[in-house]
Amino acid sequence: MANTLATRKQSEAIRHQMQVIRTALPHDVDAARAQAHDLLDWRYHMRKNPWPLLTVASIVGYIVVPAKTNRQTVVHTRSAVNEPAPSPPKKSMLGGVMGAVFTLALRSGMTMATRQLSQVLTSRTSGFGSHNSTTPQAF
Repeated sequence: MANTLATRKQSEAIRHQMQVIRTALPHDVDAARAQAHDLLDWRYHMRKNPWPLLTVASIVGYIVVPAKTNRQTVVHTRSAVNEPAPSPPKKSMLGGVMGAVFTLALRSGMTMATRQLSQVLTSRTSGFGSHNSTTPQAF
């Protein structure tokens, strides 16, 4: 292969193009990451299109929540037939233990979430104007 002026110019153009791609790649990745975060963030969509989201949420809520039964009709039917009211379902030992475990997990999760939120809010309010400080912040 001859090393001519045209091949040297082509190789330099290719090297230059590769360098441009290398420098632009981190910025493109950051932009793609931000775009993916926006696509998954419900608050972003709520800001962009609040009415369609509220409509969908209302429809889903209407479908999911069961309809209220008319208690007077149920009482009349039972009194007319003279049947005793059904007893409430019995709770098992496993159900009680699982309820307690769920309650503890929910409380500890809420405590951790509150703590994290408090730290984020504290770091944001104390971080204004101190971007050039050399002291590390504890999280």
